[in-house]
Amino acid sequence: MGLTKFAQSSPQVQFIVTSASISEGIGTYQIAVEILNYDANDTHVDVNIVPGGSAVYGTNFTYSPVTLTFPGNSPFDQFITVNVVDDHIHNPDRSFTFKLAYPDNNATLGADSEFVVTILDDDTQHIAFVPPLVDTVAKTTPVFYVPVNLDIPATTSTSVEVQVNAGNTTAVQGVDYVFNDTVITWDSAVSGTIMVPVTIIDDTLIEPNRYVEFNLINPTNGAVLGSSTFDLTILENDNLPPAVVTFIGSVDTVAQTAGFVNIYARIDNPSGSPAQFIIERDDSASTAVQGSTGDYFYTNHIHLPFGSGTSFDTATVQINQNTQVSPTKVAVFRLVPVTQNVVLGQDSVFLLYITNNNKLIVSFLGAGFSYPKDTTPVQVKVVLTSTAPVPVTADV
Repeated sequence: MGLTKFAQSSPQVQFIVTSASISEGIGTYQIAVEILNYDANDTHVDVNIVPGGSAVYGTNFTYSPVTLTFPGNSPFDQFITVNVVDDHIHNPDRSFTFKLAYPDNNATLGADSEFVVTILDDDTQHIAFVPPLVDTVAKTTPVFYVPVNLDIPATTSTSVEVQVNAGNTTAVQGVDYVFNDTVITWDSAVSGTIMVPVTIIDDTLIEPNRYVEFNLINPTNGAVLGSSTFDLTILENDNLPPAVVTFIGSVDTVAQTAGFVNIYARIDNPSGSPAQFIIERDDSASTAVQGSTGDYFYTNHIHLPFGSGTSFDTATVQINQNTQVSPTKVAVFRLVPVTQNVVLGQDSVFLLYITNNNKLIVSFLGAGFSYPKDTTPVQVKVVLTSTAPVPVTADV
């Protein structure tokens, strides 16, 4: 309310302030009109919109022209309400003007008879790569499309640059792919996803998978970048030479007292891809008995080398010693591929012969015995130190 509202002369009406800036998401906004020099009679005044503002009726705001009534002898302000439309479109701030008109009761318009409303845009555009932000493409695919999205439109065009980050890219321009840094543009009143093409080259080189990193930079129109990095893997599809695994040697002979012995394997892996194989027992082909109480003890050994070139693997076999006399026995070991990129070389079977060094000893049980002369026939006991795989005879 104004400071002077007592009846001294003709009533006067005007806006209390002359402007306001409001967010387009505010919904509704009220504007106060005051009366000065009120009297005993009602005073009316129209509140209209001045043509020519940048805000568009029905798009940025709605308002129905009204006539305000100030009751007689009342000092209170009256209010008009404007509805602000949130259009969800990025655009410049918009404005329009209210004007008081046609007061009655001999009232006049004050100096502040116009009120400027500025609607502040609160819509921010966001530009981002569309998830997933990591993808793969076969080398035989002619074109791959990288999706870039703008979430809301604007009243003017919006653009962003898509570029390759060479520092994080292993693919070679012109050899693995073709892509030149490019600016993409959404026209005014347009949003959504633009598919950015990348040409994929199907070469005949045998090589690892290649990577390309794309970045979004330099958005225009005040747009904000969201997910601005996209990683593309170009999958190698040319046949890589397999890894070849073989035993180093195919036969070895050890004594029963050997303790621990090693079996050696070699793998030649030109591609460098993980190549897994097993050095395993072949119990069906072995005469030696496996186990903690048998002739030897061995748990199948798995090997997974990485990297290209030649590498070696060692498997350890425990030889068990016992007191039995037996012929030489053989433990058979085989190489078994696990991954598909492993093939067997020439020596894929290894024979480990275990010789027995135990000897049979025949002796009397005791050095001598005495018996009375009338004793019935007595036994002279002869013992053998251990069992034997064949019959044993001895002359007494």
